[in-house]
Amino acid sequence: MIQPENAAQPAVDQGLLRDFVDESRELLETVSQGLLQMEDDADDRDVVDSVFRALHTIKGCSSFLGLHGINKLSHAGENVLDGIRQGDIAPARDIIDSLLMTCDLLSALLDDALAPAEDAERDQRYGEAMSQLADILAAREKEPAEEAEPAESTEPAAHVWPPAGANLSSELIRQFVTENGDNLLEVEAGLLRLEEHPGDLSTLNAVFRPIHTIKGTADYVGLAQIKTLSHYLESVLDLARSGRLGWSSQVTSSVLEGVDALKSMIQSLQPDGEDDRDLRQLVAGLLRIIDGAAAEAQRPASAGPAPARGASQLGVFAFSASQHLESIHVEGGKLTGGDLSEVTIDTLRRSVHTLLNAADYMERHEFVSPCEQFLDLIDRLPETADAVVEKVREEIQTLTTMLQKLLDEVHSESQRGLFLEPLLAIPGVAGAAGDATAATQAAGGKAPAAKSMRVEQEKLDEYINLAGELVIARNTLTHAFHEIEGMPASHLRRLKAAIECVDRIAATIQDNAMSMRMVPVKSLFQRFPRVVRDIAKAQGKQIELQIFGEDTEIDKQVAEALGDPLVHLVRNSADHGIEMPETRRAAGKDETGVVMLRASREGNLVVIEIIDDGAGINVARLKAKAVENGVITQQQADAMQPEEAFELIFAAGLSTAAQVTDISGRGVGMDVVRTNIRSCGGNVFVTSQPGFGTQLRIELPLTLAVTTALVVVSEGQSYALPIETVKETIKVAPEQVKSLKGSQAVALRGRLVTLRNLASLLAPARQTGGKRYRFEGREGLVVDDTGNVPIVVVEVGGERFGLVVDAVEGRQDIVLKPLPEYLARLPGLSSATVMGDGAIVLILDPADMLAAALSQVSHEAADAH
Repeated sequence: MIQPENAAQPAVDQGLLRDFVDESRELLETVSQGLLQMEDDADDRDVVDSVFRALHTIKGCSSFLGLHGINKLSHAGENVLDGIRQGDIAPARDIIDSLLMTCDLLSALLDDALAPAEDAERDQRYGEAMSQLADILAAREKEPAEEAEPAESTEPAAHVWPPAGANLSSELIRQFVTENGDNLLEVEAGLLRLEEHPGDLSTLNAVFRPIHTIKGTADYVGLAQIKTLSHYLESVLDLARSGRLGWSSQVTSSVLEGVDALKSMIQSLQPDGEDDRDLRQLVAGLLRIIDGAAAEAQRPASAGPAPARGASQLGVFAFSASQHLESIHVEGGKLTGGDLSEVTIDTLRRSVHTLLNAADYMERHEFVSPCEQFLDLIDRLPETADAVVEKVREEIQTLTTMLQKLLDEVHSESQRGLFLEPLLAIPGVAGAAGDATAATQAAGGKAPAAKSMRVEQEKLDEYINLAGELVIARNTLTHAFHEIEGMPASHLRRLKAAIECVDRIAATIQDNAMSMRMVPVKSLFQRFPRVVRDIAKAQGKQIELQIFGEDTEIDKQVAEALGDPLVHLVRNSADHGIEMPETRRAAGKDETGVVMLRASREGNLVVIEIIDDGAGINVARLKAKAVENGVITQQQADAMQPEEAFELIFAAGLSTAAQVTDISGRGVGMDVVRTNIRSCGGNVFVTSQPGFGTQLRIELPLTLAVTTALVVVSEGQSYALPIETVKETIKVAPEQVKSLKGSQAVALRGRLVTLRNLASLLAPARQTGGKRYRFEGREGLVVDDTGNVPIVVVEVGGERFGLVVDAVEGRQDIVLKPLPEYLARLPGLSSATVMGDGAIVLILDPADMLAAALSQVSHEAADAH
């Protein structure tokens, strides 16, 4: 059972746990998307690195929280990805499948972290995933090595990584955590900018400074491990600042990995010290970058005079040389202890040789002689351990002491140079110029990084509800102002000014509240490359998913409600819509089908379209299936236009799939899809052309809280229509209304618009002489005080129709409130609102209005015949 391992430790703060789960879900989306890209382009190093970083972050944070199941699985996946990064493992399809399965299982374990439960099937999958990943790594180990350096060659000496700081001041640690949270956020933002602009020195400096601050503060507090890691990171960044290290995506990945570790270390600080951890492997990777920079910088003597060495470069040399000398100490100690293994000898030789090359580049010739003597000693080592003890111990000790003394001198020189270099660079004014430059960069160089914070969903919802109540209060105040009569003009002006002030404040709060809950639809769309890929693989199809408009923003609650319906629609398009390659080829199409997912903003609506170039909807088969299932009669099917027939796919239990698959085809879901979309104030429409494809269009409100509506009156009752569906309002003389096949219509700019009386649509059961209610000539039209007919022209899903009302009261900002249960099931209603005078007004659902209008037109056309 993995459940006990995966359960969070009792001491873990539940808010921190929820934050980890939320962040990890986003990271898993990155991993899944990156794995799919790796399948297409295995050579894209940036993608591999981003996937590795995401999984590494999950591993580190889960370790801190004590989620051992997540930690072990993410660690195993990270090891496989590291093999891919190093080129030891080829990202073949079966390996990508194993990693994708790991993502799925990690997602399930995240659910379990919040609500632990026993699940035997999940435990079995966990064992299978761990076994598959272990087999991949085992196969890697069996590959013949190509004169590779032993792992120990890059491993820093044991005492290079210090023990954790303990028995420290809890107050200093608390201040350290508070002060350095934002520092690391700035570092991350800067590193991402460096990927786009590798040579940006100001960004390098901006990243270097926070790391330097963390190192210095950690040293003061006594946090030895944090200080050491930040010192390694600082050295890599200083190499880049000095121009000796070319910035690359690999360097970014390594530094980001170190920053992730720093964040984890800071978050896990105990009141009296550090949570002990061993990061020698991470440090070894940073050392490889440092050593690589030194090797890259070597120049032959004939290349010309060496450039002047600045104090910062001398400091880097001192730091790098100290690491090599540590290795020389350790490996030399192994030799004198009788260890004559090839690994020990090779590691010692490489350390001395690298130190010699670095000293030669820096023109520190005093290091040359002892290094060469050391190399000569290694070449003439005796073959037996006893001989080593007798002949070599003293010589090794002498050379090591000599190198240490030389290194101490370099350290002292570099410290003096770091102090004097800024003054020597620009004689007389260097200090003032440096201060002015720093001030300029702070004031006008780059905008300060935007700070953000997480807010609990409940608090945000409460804030938005309060913003809605403020809008209602504003409307009440405005309504009361209009009812006041006889007040002196000066009082009215002051009251009006106060109302306008409240109006501005309410509008600003409303806008801010709405913007806080807006999220890009990218968070929804990221899951679909995986969905489409799995369907294509399972069915042997070739499908290309195209995504557009990922930056379009939508209310977070709408996005959450839309997740499952959108998955169902995309799966249907890929499963039912796209044909098999041979079928497409026979039809003259490209073997690869296209599913397009597109989001856009249209007024106060967010529109999401799912478009495929597949077989389309067979209207005849759809009608026949509907008649067979009793959804409609044969007479209704014969009279039904294709646009109406498409709506039948949303009937419960109706499916035209030729065969049922594991994915779809049982006729379950499309009615639920429409219900769920309508529950958040939206609607879904379908159009199709047989043989050429299908388009599903989802229209959604920007927000579920506050919106603008047009208030109308019908039979003495006020109603509200969402403003995004209202195209215009008009008044026409009764004689302009024409009779068309038993229904009423009006010509509007050369286009006939069918008219429906709002009262008749809201009371579909009302009948006259056994027939549905309809206009009985022009005398049955409702007219206002001017003798004209008020009409609201509404458009839904590309269809326009006119609603005849008693009066139009105008636009109004309204707060959406859910309907009570006894009203929620009535057709034509979506929600309710409270007006300024305290009256309850029902908000109409234009899509239901359209369905009722089409139904009335169909019946009236039948009656006319």
